[in-house]
Amino acid sequence: LITSRIVPIREFGINAAAGVLIAYITVVLFTTIWLSLSPNHQLLRDDRGRYFWYNSMNWLYSISRKRARFIWLAALFVLIVCGIGISKVSTNYKIEENLPRGEKVTEDFHFFEENYFGFRPFEIAITYTDEEGVQNFRALEEINRLELHFADYADIRSVSSPAALYRLLYQFSRGELMGEGTFPPDRESFEQLEAFSQFARAIEPNILTSPDGSRARISSNIADVGADSIKVISASIMDFIYSEMDTQRAEFRITGTGLIIDKNAQYVRENLLQGLGLAVLLVSILMMLLFRQPLMLLAGLLPNLFP
Repeated sequence: LITSRIVPIREFGINAAAGVLIAYITVVLFTTIWLSLSPNHQLLRDDRGRYFWYNSMNWLYSISRKRARFIWLAALFVLIVCGIGISKVSTNYKIEENLPRGEKVTEDFHFFEENYFGFRPFEIAITYTDEEGVQNFRALEEINRLELHFADYADIRSVSSPAALYRLLYQFSRGELMGEGTFPPDRESFEQLEAFSQFARAIEPNILTSPDGSRARISSNIADVGADSIKVISASIMDFIYSEMDTQRAEFRITGTGLIIDKNAQYVRENLLQGLGLAVLLVSILMMLLFRQPLMLLAGLLPNLFP
């Protein structure tokens, strides 16, 4: 466990190892003293107990020798069943799964998921490599198209982007006070709104764009549908970006705390599997070295792999 890069698991490994060593020292120092103070008749078992284990182990030994082929086939069958079972384990991690069942905090979580926009953020970070940045017609028109593409996914809610300001200003410039608004259809219409947009940006904090205009983000919330489902949505959005956006002048990247949660769950799972695999391998190698028999590597692997 000390090979893990996850600090709590590493500390658990150190504490567990220290506990085993302390138990060993305690047994060696104190148990022998206690045994020396005890009468012999309390330490020795009667013959019935010894004969029971002797006969039982002999019976198991004879069964193992006589039915070796059957045992191998049964073991293979169990491993296949276990392999199929492991493949069915869901990795579709949800925030809800970490919440206590039947508690108020879980009810609150469900209430916000059903009646508001939910807790899980889903964001696209855009970094521009040219000097123009985000505050120009070409960049904002692309952002608007990407934001509208988000509407194709029922699980994505409450989308915000830098293009929303221009949709609102263009709506007002046409005397429309209601409706969703449309983005300026051409560069001329866009430039007519520049004076208003500069004033609006001056009083509005830089939440969706950086002060120098080199970075922007599309911010939204997504339903807690699971890490695997969100991965499918993310892949679909990235396909749209690579086919419809100018990726030569801007880098698009999915970001946000939701992505960190998913990566952390995957990271923990992979680290635990690596740690368990290393532990099984080390135990088997130690058994082979202690008994000086290469076949003991197999004997050590089997009892550790089955659990």
